[in-house]
Amino acid sequence: MTTNEYRALEDQLNEVLNDNADLKRENMNMKNEMAAMRNALSALNNASTEHSRKIQDLENLGSIKPLLEISVLQQSVKSNFDSIQFLSVHEEARRQDFLALYDMTIDSNRRLSELETNSSGRILQHQTYTNNQLMKLQTTYNASLKEIRKAGTLNGEQVVLMAHATSISSNVIQFNDVKLSFGINNLATFKSNGKFVCEKDGTYLVSVSLSIRSTDSDGAFCIKHYGALYSCTESPHGNEWHSYSTTIVMNLKKNDTVWVIHNSSVEKGRYSHFMIMKIY
Repeated sequence: MTTNEYRALEDQLNEVLNDNADLKRENMNMKNEMAAMRNALSALNNASTEHSRKIQDLENLGSIKPLLEISVLQQSVKSNFDSIQFLSVHEEARRQDFLALYDMTIDSNRRLSELETNSSGRILQHQTYTNNQLMKLQTTYNASLKEIRKAGTLNGEQVVLMAHATSISSNVIQFNDVKLSFGINNLATFKSNGKFVCEKDGTYLVSVSLSIRSTDSDGAFCIKHYGALYSCTESPHGNEWHSYSTTIVMNLKKNDTVWVIHNSSVEKGRYSHFMIMKIY
């Protein structure tokens, strides 16, 4: 399930929750109105009972004045009866509205329950999918790491060299601050003149990164092989330091020599480094 689908599902859940809250409030209001109407109806019934009692008393007196009062009371009773009838009809209508609202509340609760069930299922499905993807990614990463380690130690002929630049001699950059070295016997030669001499035939990965400042003209540094330029990287002139990198793959035979030359200012230390590794 995508993030948009999850958000849409969450919006639907919030909408149903809001509708359910509105229905509950309206239900409570209707209950209060019906209670008020019942109280009014009870009061009218009590008044009607009192009027009936008075009529009975007046009829027992047998005088004209009481008879007139009886007529007035009868009209009042009729009016009260009409009011009671009206309230009864109104109460029945409100009862029907209450039943309809109750049905809507039941339906809303059912929809809410279904939505919560569907949401839980989809969330669980999404979590399962995410966990599976993470497991696949971890498996792929482990396999890739295994292949990289295998390439670095193929047939037990591991060759790795990584060093920082420390000085410059005749445009040849000397990377004699060696940080990592495996499978190299003539490391002293590399430290003294900055030139890597291949001791084992194979395919090598060569990476050079330099921090360069070229104040007079465009700067450049090149990887040389057999004394010829093998790969070059150019930088525009300016008074600020900029980092430039190049990475190549080259086949080397025993005693082949690789080094780096430049024609601009090179910042020494961790900002400039040379790395070579036998990959096959």
